[in-house]
Amino acid sequence: MTPEGRRIRRRVLFRIPVLLLLLLVTSVALSHGHRWFGPPPPPEVLRIGAGHTRSDTFAIISALEDLAKERNHAQSLEVVATTGSLDNVRLLESGDLHLATVQADTPLPASLRVVGTLHSDAFLMVVRADSPLTDLVDLIGSSIVTGPAGSAQAISLQRILDHYELLDLVTVRHEEVETADDLLLNGTVDALFRVRSIHNANLQTLADQHPLRLLPIEQGQALHATDPSLHPVVLPRGVLHGRPPMPADATPTVEVQRLLVTHQDLPSETIRALAHLMFENRYTLIQRTPVASGLSPPSRTIANPALLHAGVDDWLDRSKPSYLQQNVDYVSFLISTFVLLGSWALAGRSYLSRRMRKRADHHHHVLLGMLRAIDAAADPSELDALKEGLFQLLAEALDDVESEAISSVHFQGFTLGWQAAHRTLQARYVAMVPPLPQSR
Repeated sequence: MTPEGRRIRRRVLFRIPVLLLLLLVTSVALSHGHRWFGPPPPPEVLRIGAGHTRSDTFAIISALEDLAKERNHAQSLEVVATTGSLDNVRLLESGDLHLATVQADTPLPASLRVVGTLHSDAFLMVVRADSPLTDLVDLIGSSIVTGPAGSAQAISLQRILDHYELLDLVTVRHEEVETADDLLLNGTVDALFRVRSIHNANLQTLADQHPLRLLPIEQGQALHATDPSLHPVVLPRGVLHGRPPMPADATPTVEVQRLLVTHQDLPSETIRALAHLMFENRYTLIQRTPVASGLSPPSRTIANPALLHAGVDDWLDRSKPSYLQQNVDYVSFLISTFVLLGSWALAGRSYLSRRMRKRADHHHHVLLGMLRAIDAAADPSELDALKEGLFQLLAEALDDVESEAISSVHFQGFTLGWQAAHRTLQARYVAMVPPLPQSR
């Protein structure tokens, strides 16, 4: 083998493994590319942070977890006990939770999205029935117990005290629920601040143990003006406890919504299916826990603390009519117009086709008359006149093609007859005028 042949052989042997490797990589990319470059698959289990185990949100999410098992939901739900809204936001951001419950006045990062409203919590300033306090301004010099420091509940109390300019005029203690209840009942503190649903079992149990009263929070409109997440509300007499009634009279306060939020990266199909499970089985959930009566999809007309998740948008649009249904009159008018214009176009085309065919038939009739005249001609002078007429007829046919009086197809059929007539004319000339004898 020549040196050049050996070099070519080495190149070929070197390129074969490279080509095989490229083929292998391409095959793997085609088979698994959707896993590498496509959207992440939905989680098999949705972890939902639901606050304390005795909270209303924990009761709702637990009922939702049981409902998902009964209905064989696409994803299983796992309820996770947390310390509250701020802890939930942190766990969502870190990816330890897929969804979580938060108080609507909790600051939310831009990456979080709203799924729905679970219920509304009222701001409740609770005192013992024998307390001399009758108004928030009477709290000056008093002590108030609320949730742990940094919790959403503690932040809400700070907002109320700041609005009434009481921050430096009261003593605030931060305790867990059971400890805070005991401090109120044994008289260690003057008031207990809670942000709770009117269906909260802990408050009802507390009222059973000791007669309690609520202090009115009368400046709800002003609080709403400074924080749109707070809404003025009037609690009806006896809504928290019937005997003795708590509150004893209709009592003004403010309420804030408890929201279910998620991360924007969670697939839309997952959130849409969860929204379907929650909102279309609302009455089933209410039967399991009364606090679920506040369950509702988010409204696009109300300012939400974050954007709605794309899956919720899809669920809200589930019954939205299509563009054709929304504009059926306009679309019907367009269709009718197009049909009418199409009918006119077809009618015009049919008219032009008949006109062309009629003009072509005219040429054929003239040509047929000339053929008969050629057969009947008695002398060469008549043939000369007929020859001139043939060429004049050909010129007319060419003019008709140029002016689109006849089509090219019609002209082709005409030329076949014209050529036959011209050959017949030449044959008649030969028959009438014999050729001259050739000289020797």
